[in-house]
Amino acid sequence: MDIVKAIVQKVIAQGPKGPYAVATSEALEGSVTISLEPTVWQEKDWPEAGNVVLLSKIRQKRAGWRAKAGRYYLPSDEQQQLAKRKTMNRFTCNCGFNQTAYSFCRQCGQKLPDQFKTTNSESLIEHDKLPTFVHKICFDAGAKFCPHCGENLQKEKQKDSQWINDKILVQENLQKEKQKEILLVLLLLDDSGSIEHSGNTQAVIDGYNGFIEALKGALGEVRIKTMFLNNMVETPFQNPNEVHQLTWRTYRPANRTPLYLRSIQALDVIIKESRDLARNGTIVRTMTFIFTDGGDNESEGIKSTNVKIMVDMMLTTGTHSIGGCAVNDGHTNFWQVFASMGIPEHWIKVLKNDPNEISEGMAQMGQSVSDASTNYSQASQTGFRR
Repeated sequence: MDIVKAIVQKVIAQGPKGPYAVATSEALEGSVTISLEPTVWQEKDWPEAGNVVLLSKIRQKRAGWRAKAGRYYLPSDEQQQLAKRKTMNRFTCNCGFNQTAYSFCRQCGQKLPDQFKTTNSESLIEHDKLPTFVHKICFDAGAKFCPHCGENLQKEKQKDSQWINDKILVQENLQKEKQKEILLVLLLLDDSGSIEHSGNTQAVIDGYNGFIEALKGALGEVRIKTMFLNNMVETPFQNPNEVHQLTWRTYRPANRTPLYLRSIQALDVIIKESRDLARNGTIVRTMTFIFTDGGDNESEGIKSTNVKIMVDMMLTTGTHSIGGCAVNDGHTNFWQVFASMGIPEHWIKVLKNDPNEISEGMAQMGQSVSDASTNYSQASQTGFRR
């Protein structure tokens, strides 16, 4: 098969061998993938889910169909298809018997009236795919069998109609599921006095803003909420484009580090939000990031083991990811701190106490979210970019 018209189902920005898209076509069983590298994808911008594309040089691999070239489907392509249909004048039954389309009835052999010659476009469809090319008068009179192979046309038509209805239903369900899938992200941000004392306030501001910018480029639907260790300001889960940047006026580090207490509160918030959305039929996955530059010193009796109970429960679902990112303060073993909270090793990152590394490290957290928005399973297993 050389060229097919297909619909993009999803786009993977960070694949093992580079960016690629997954599409489906009525002409192929299963899906077909195409690389989005410039040598293969012939457009300047990447396609989005729902875009109609034209794929060519299609080959079947062990893992499925692969297209070696692709581009957007254009109005001129549709015109060419219509012109091609007009020039078709033959169709083939399963029995192999060829008969001229628009010429005479497949059942009785009588010549078709002129109106059927021009309007009955279904005559172009192959017998074994959608056998509706029987003369209407004969069909209404109960014509059932192909005179050449004896196949039951009525039965085949019913089967094909059911097949088409099932396929439409599957496509509608896929579209609905795509529209209802969402990734919730919660960032618990340290705003204790040690941030200011270490001279890292601006680095954290820049890192946070870079984190949000990375989320804006996510291909999937993302909602973000920010909480602080000390500042109790409440904001809802928002589209990244709606989030205000941090400034010296809105981010003023002070006070202590109630790390465990606020972690439990943050996890409770994202659990409740995900449950509310799930009750409405939304497919929900979550990512929670805890950013700090010091160990806990004010959690009112709450210990890391209390946090671990919640984290362990969330991780068993396969729909929650929890990460810990810290700035090295020279004496706290953050690997041990986060591990005691139940955070997996691949979701732990410790940054040097350097402004550039802090801002870059936080921005990379945003890239992890961007990856997860289109391939949550792989991103949740990969963890932080190293």
